[in-house]
Amino acid sequence: MAITLVGVGPQVTDTSTPLTITLPAGVAENDLLILILCSREDNPQPVFTPPGGWTRRGSGSFQDLGNTGLALEVWYKFASPAEAAPEVAVNDASP
Repeated sequence: MAITLVGVGPQVTDTSTPLTITLPAGVAENDLLILILCSREDNPQPVFTPPGGWTRRGSGSFQDLGNTGLALEVWYKFASPAEAAPEVAVNDASP
């Protein structure tokens, strides 16, 4: 079976309020969903609160860049029949 890209949905926020991720149109049951979270913050180091049902891949990464930092995490799940838009919370003011 060939892998098909259904869509990409980049989103950005500049506050610490939860970010509701809009799923690309055409997502179907059992599609692999990948969520890449990136935050530019150093103090405090960002902590992502994952959406329910998603699994983090690996341990995440943080790079101190001097005046700021860069945090990166990858999450995934297989779409359910009625997949809802996930909500991600970040503990800093610069996601």
